[in-house]
Amino acid sequence: MKSHQRRRLAFMAQPSKVSNSWPSTIAGGTGWPSAALRPQSIVYEGAYEWRLREYTGEDAAGVNKLWSFVDARDVATACLAWIQSERTGFQAFNVAADNVCVRTPTRDLLRKFYPHITDLRQELNGQTGLVSCAKIKRMLGWQPKYDWPAMEAESEAGHYARRPPPR
Repeated sequence: MKSHQRRRLAFMAQPSKVSNSWPSTIAGGTGWPSAALRPQSIVYEGAYEWRLREYTGEDAAGVNKLWSFVDARDVATACLAWIQSERTGFQAFNVAADNVCVRTPTRDLLRKFYPHITDLRQELNGQTGLVSCAKIKRMLGWQPKYDWPAMEAESEAGHYARRPPPR
């Protein structure tokens, strides 16, 4: 392997905190706008059955991902919001649905699976999502439009496949 290939692989393997610092450095020196969008468990049209359904039935199934998800169409509008903005420099944004992917209220999920977390910094009414998208909403006016019950209904109406397509 050539030295430039090793450097590229080493760079790609860096944690997000480190890899988010280089765009900031470049943007600060050049004025180039750049953004890091951090989508949570992307579910695209027709993929609900095999990408998200398994997490919606049992509360324990989505613990490791904090019950978060986002529809691919919402990811696309987040990208478009950045491209159409007049922002300069570097920004990192979480991109997720506003709700968790189960019917259990968020406060109940936290009590059951994360009882040691008591410092809640926002109201968690109903099925409020735990991944904050406040920054992208405030800076770019972005709002997610799709939630998992709508995806479920869309999937049932569209008779989508229950398994992923073959590769």
